[in-house]
Amino acid sequence: MRPKYYSGDVRLDSGALQDTDRNYSTATHFLKVSDSWNTIISLYNYWSWNYGLETARLNVTFCNSDGETQLVRDLDIASHGYVVIDARQWLAEVGIREVEGEAFFRISGDGLFPENPIQLIADYTFGEYCVSSVHGQGGLVDYAYSQRMHIISVCEHDGWHTSFDLKNHYFGKEPLGTKSAVAELFNEEGERLETYVSLPGSLSSQRYYVSEVFPESELFLGGKRGHLRVTAPYKMHRLFYMHENEGIGAVSVNHGTVEHNYNYPEWEGIPGKEYRTMGCSPITLALVLLGDGVSSGITLINTMGPPEQDHELRVDIFSASGSDQPVLRHDIGLKRGACVTLDFADLLSETTFEGHATVSVPWQSDDHAYPRQVDCIPYIRKNSYEASTHIGSGAHNIAVENAYFRKAGTRIFARLHCGPSLRSEAVIIYPTCGHPSPATSSTEVALIRGDGENLVREINVPRNGMLRLEVDDILGEESSFLGEDTSCTLRLADRKVRLWAFHVTHPNGGDGIAMDHFFGG
Repeated sequence: MRPKYYSGDVRLDSGALQDTDRNYSTATHFLKVSDSWNTIISLYNYWSWNYGLETARLNVTFCNSDGETQLVRDLDIASHGYVVIDARQWLAEVGIREVEGEAFFRISGDGLFPENPIQLIADYTFGEYCVSSVHGQGGLVDYAYSQRMHIISVCEHDGWHTSFDLKNHYFGKEPLGTKSAVAELFNEEGERLETYVSLPGSLSSQRYYVSEVFPESELFLGGKRGHLRVTAPYKMHRLFYMHENEGIGAVSVNHGTVEHNYNYPEWEGIPGKEYRTMGCSPITLALVLLGDGVSSGITLINTMGPPEQDHELRVDIFSASGSDQPVLRHDIGLKRGACVTLDFADLLSETTFEGHATVSVPWQSDDHAYPRQVDCIPYIRKNSYEASTHIGSGAHNIAVENAYFRKAGTRIFARLHCGPSLRSEAVIIYPTCGHPSPATSSTEVALIRGDGENLVREINVPRNGMLRLEVDDILGEESSFLGEDTSCTLRLADRKVRLWAFHVTHPNGGDGIAMDHFFGG
């Protein structure tokens, strides 16, 4: 009987899991603090929302890259509440001004599962005007099976350099079969270099620069973006990586994702009959914002499978007002291992536009298998600053279900900054896959402050359309609701419509820009 797989990175049928009845979850995030760097971590008590837990108590540990403990605290979050950790402030209280390493989190409670890492958002500030955001970098694991990360964009031109944070968060009893990880660098044409990098010690980390791991990388990439794939002998969840440009003082962080083809060799793909029944192809999403000094685009990487092979991709762009048909359709062929970066202004021949793009692999009637996941890296830019995130694929607002995709409503959240230094907006999208669904959503929006009190409103997003919201738009006459809170949680809930959302953050007075997507916990 074929085992069941879903579009996440949890192998539900794995016999390798140890003691899965333990009731806890963990998270580990890259941590950097110095005179110019800070790490700001936002946590919402979604355990009240999803697991029935009231006050959440998290153990928080900061370690340097050698695994040496710098700080340990317990952190209580009110029911449905929200907290912000200012890592620089916390470390200053114990006399530490500079550290690079990891922030570890652990929570215990009935119904929690070690395979589901704690969901939180880390903002990295650099200098006065640079900010970059990323969520979920994974958690601790106590079993070893080899896992490979991909969809990792590499820039080694125009002053940009790429590094990746290799975490060894394996703490199992069985010894690892190797002390190395495999790194593979691909250029735009899909040509490949391969080498080995040493694993850091247990519960420690090592940040590797691509230019050091591959000294020939600049020539190999030829002034174009490439991509990286990293294989380790344990479950990695997501690999944190960073683009840095010291000349202009810009940093952009992101994470890679699980390379599904490698982990499940017995899994041949989604059978064609499932798509014939469903009548659509899963899509991945990108934000299209053009104007006011902001541009946007998308990086597509073809490591899709199994098996890995050449693919035809379809890009459809919809305006914010929504419509049944895209305003532009662009088909592009990608060879196995190849990648391409598309600028939406070039595709649209427009300088001002708001909306979203969908990317899919159109299903053909003679397809016997279909890629497990179609991924993309959307980006937005403001002058020299860039923000990006990773988006996997899903079947949005479908009228039928199968073993691979299920009908789903909306239960997602993220933090929004609304203070004197950083301000965020939510960009909410109603994507579809061609099945019938309501013309507009009737979605509950809850603005949640630190003590768990919330302000609830209803929003309407047009089908295949988009809505932009700032905190002030939601507060209206309740402008005093947040009090002295300079950030809050925005939570979306809808029983009938599956929405997707991004959050975009700017520092006041500068061109820095950050972006990530909402998640469900």
